Amino acid sequence: MVDRRGTSWLRNTGPCLAGMVAVLLLGASPVSASHQGAMAYKGAETLELVSVAPNVARCGAAPNVEATFEGQGIDTAGGVFTVDASGCQNPTTGQIFDLVAVDSYATGDSVTIAASSFFLVFDPQICVSATAGPVAYTVAGGTGAFAGATGGGVFEFISNDPSCSGVLAPAFVAFAGFIQ
Repeated sequence: MVDRRGTSWLRNTGPCLAGMVAVLLLGASPVSASHQGAMAYKGAETLELVSVAPNVARCGAAPNVEATFEGQGIDTAGGVFTVDASGCQNPTTGQIFDLVAVDSYATGDSVTIAASSFFLVFDPQICVSATAGPVAYTVAGGTGAFAGATGGGVFEFISNDPSCSGVLAPAFVAFAGFIQ
């Protein structure tokens, strides 16, 4: 694989930002749930790109952009959910930051997830970008049964690169950790 830090795997083509979180399941490493009162929290989700646009207030000045995504998934905390996610990327460096996802369950409960900043590694032979390894996340609250929820873990994902393959496919994310 080729490490694309320093240049954007997006190739400054806008819609290719779908690869930012347009991702394929790699299988996150499990995190011990030995925290007092915590339960294991694992799942997977798919994401589809909704929009890409500048958002100076959130992401900073150009060339940074914000991408928003919608999708669905399943986890061990609440079962089937829909997800709304958004994050920022600097296309020059390829850094992804301020990535936040809200998983909403059929019960009306939701969990908010905040990710650490990270970079993707691009493999031009198969037109795929993926995290180089697990990326840390924190559980940043929620609603209903998850009001005040805390926890954390890791996630991994992979995405096709539409500027390479000509195909914009949904993203897949795998996560594991704990929630309390």
